[in-house]
Amino acid sequence: MRESKGKARESRSAQQLSEDYQIDLDVPRTISGHTLFVTRYGSGQRNLFHVLHCFSLICDSCGYCQGMGPIAATLLCYFEPEVSASSRVYRHY
Repeated sequence: MRESKGKARESRSAQQLSEDYQIDLDVPRTISGHTLFVTRYGSGQRNLFHVLHCFSLICDSCGYCQGMGPIAATLLCYFEPEVSASSRVYRHY
């Protein structure tokens, strides 16, 4: 039993690394002309990464997909990162 939990955790960790890598690739492409997101690893891009990362952790069934970036970025233009992340979760569930 303990071994299967360990394997499941390892599998989830590998999946999360893959999703984080994809999020990191997609963040600079998301609304890149907007002043909030123009600087690579600037506060806007970091906040966007964190919102997408948090959502991918919470939602086991869908994880991360590329279409989430523009939605989260739009929310970040109007709300603080915590509100943007909770809005994504609320709409999902």
